[in-house]
Amino acid sequence: MKTTLIFLFVCFVPFAGFSQDLNIKGIIVDNDHNVAIPYATIGIINENIGTVSDDNGKFQLSLSKESIAKLSDYEIIISCVGYESKKMPISSLQKNEEVIIKLNPQTYEMSEVHVTSKKTKEKTYGNRWRSRFTSISFFDTYEEVDDALGKEMGKILKVDDNIKLTEFGFYVNGNVFDSVKFRLNFYNLTDTIPEKINLEKDIIFDITADKGWFEIDLSPYNIYLKRMEKIGVTIQWIKSSGRKNDNNYFGIPAGMISFNGALSRQKSESEWGFFKLNLSMYLKALKFETP
Repeated sequence: MKTTLIFLFVCFVPFAGFSQDLNIKGIIVDNDHNVAIPYATIGIINENIGTVSDDNGKFQLSLSKESIAKLSDYEIIISCVGYESKKMPISSLQKNEEVIIKLNPQTYEMSEVHVTSKKTKEKTYGNRWRSRFTSISFFDTYEEVDDALGKEMGKILKVDDNIKLTEFGFYVNGNVFDSVKFRLNFYNLTDTIPEKINLEKDIIFDITADKGWFEIDLSPYNIYLKRMEKIGVTIQWIKSSGRKNDNNYFGIPAGMISFNGALSRQKSESEWGFFKLNLSMYLKALKFETP
């Protein structure tokens, strides 16, 4: 009997080692000033795998053994507003040590906007009403490390030419977290693939209320849009803290009738999904009138 027990132990040791998942730990820093970069996104193109760095630039990405085998030749993309994106092969990160990833600051180039007249007209895109019967849950699962980090959801809007964004708003009809931190992103949808619109400054905000309308003043960010017929405006989940109960819910009203629809993706580099939902979101802008 003793011999049998020893034999089984020896056989199971290598199997246990082989089945272990890979936990990539690292810190993202500014290459020029060597300071931590908070809320940078880490993702793999077209895969629902990714995370977001915390307040101190640290992150942890867990990969299963199946994912490691499948994605061994893939690259991880690290990006953040104000920095050049960086690609790294997954194989270079498979070490039992904390990796230091340095991002180079990016020179911001403002979009060319022709202000030919001081006359402007205020425009509102989207809807400032909310559905009272249907909604969509932003949050799907709760994991110790992941916590839905990097997920995006937003509204597709047809906009006028030559505008400056002044306000963004959306309605929250359920929030069980003490605080949720979001990033606001914009995408040019003129072509088939959403193209991220470069911003001079990250737009990050916190939601602490259980429900109600939430507005962000966009005037200080100087976001001018030119030659764009259709855009996507999304909120990206980058941090949550505390829960009022055991539920995992953050909901936004969503009507079933929509002319333009909505877009969503699970992680920062995963594939986009498009839906015929009318999220309770809107944008305000100043349209420069042609003289």
